[in-house]
Amino acid sequence: SINLDKEIRKKMNETLEKANGNLKSLMGDEIKIKDLY
Repeated sequence: SINLDKEIRKKMNETLEKANGNLKSLMGDEIKIKDLY
């Protein structure tokens, strides 16, 4: 069950990193749009 816990943590971390990356690119897009206007 300790291994399972590690796997779950790893998955959660990967998911968080992906979400973080998506957020950053969204924010980047927003900044680009603001620069246009």
